[in-house]
Amino acid sequence: MQWKTGKDRAGWGAALLLLLLGASRDVVREEFLSVNPVMRVAFRPSVQSYLDAGGDPEIASAIIEVRPRYLETALDAMDERWGGIDGYARDGLRIPEAALRRLRDDLVVSAG
Repeated sequence: MQWKTGKDRAGWGAALLLLLLGASRDVVREEFLSVNPVMRVAFRPSVQSYLDAGGDPEIASAIIEVRPRYLETALDAMDERWGGIDGYARDGLRIPEAALRRLRDDLVVSAG
């Protein structure tokens, strides 16, 4: 079995962008988990073949689904090591402040 879904890398990237733009963790969590129905449909034939060959349903599920604890663990580690999204962006990812400001200016629309 060799499945490369990209859902974790893409989900983490999307979560970071949403946090950088000011989204709440509740919104980020909801968006992160929203990929699961699509992934189940997209990988149904591969999962079924794996299960028909005696594969473990829990392993198949872990491969094709994102789970809340994946995101929470990553966010907790980010908070612990970098002090939150701003520290992670600045010191971990080394995104210049001007680039963050431009990103926020270009992508955030204020209500009202």
